[in-house]
Amino acid sequence: MSGIAVVIEELLMATVLAKKTSLPSKSKMDWAFMALSILLGCAGVFLSVLALDRFFEARYPLDIAALSSAAIVLTVAALIAATTYHCRHRKPPASSSADRHELESNLHVLLESICAELESPVRENPKTAVLLAAVAGFITAQRKI
Repeated sequence: MSGIAVVIEELLMATVLAKKTSLPSKSKMDWAFMALSILLGCAGVFLSVLALDRFFEARYPLDIAALSSAAIVLTVAALIAATTYHCRHRKPPASSSADRHELESNLHVLLESICAELESPVRENPKTAVLLAAVAGFITAQRKI
């Protein structure tokens, strides 16, 4: 296997086996959209609570309507907090070293067979191979994989 194939194999191993890899950087537009989505989400929550309060005011006295609206919002907030706590403290499944070694060997065999399969077409048509590699790199960069 060539040097590039070894680098690709190591990157795939790191990605598949969940080793720490660098995250893609966020642009200013990503941050702007994130801030806008947070602002719109907060506005949606506020308007939902307001609509819930108005709904209860039409059917019950003001003090009962306010109490029931607050109880529903508090219950939803507690459920979200419990779900967040559970998701953060959930441990990832421990993979044994035998499974990891088997996955590494399978990935190594797969990459060797791909390299062997592509070796003759690349040698016959090097310009086409470079063009296809450039297009694949451009598509991968656009998807930020």
